[in-house]
Amino acid sequence: MAFGGINRRRSKRFNLKTVIILEKETSSLNPIRGNTRDLSMGGASCLIPVPIKVFTIVNLRISVSGEEEILDISGRVTWVREIEDKDNELNRSVEQIHERPNVFIIGIQFLNLYSKKKEMLKSFLKNYDSR
Repeated sequence: MAFGGINRRRSKRFNLKTVIILEKETSSLNPIRGNTRDLSMGGASCLIPVPIKVFTIVNLRISVSGEEEILDISGRVTWVREIEDKDNELNRSVEQIHERPNVFIIGIQFLNLYSKKKEMLKSFLKNYDSR
């Protein structure tokens, strides 16, 4: 089913893959490793191996320049979809794919992006855009 709604994005979206670690704010569960599919100043869409509920508040650690620099941002899950992982986008082992052949793509709206983090993200996106 195609989305027929209006694109309400306030900031430019960059189609890039970078490693993320996702943790539920109110949970002691193990962190979830995934990848971004796109990233903007307002949020991200991410591929993760397990579902997470809409409206969940999460802490997102984004690798912004290799493994040296990590950006910690809090956000809210705004949507979740299960998709076929035909291209093994999460680089999972054969056993992991057999156990769960699909992955989940989620939308995260950033919350409380203060000046230092905002400037770090803006710089990262500007550098990516100029490649």
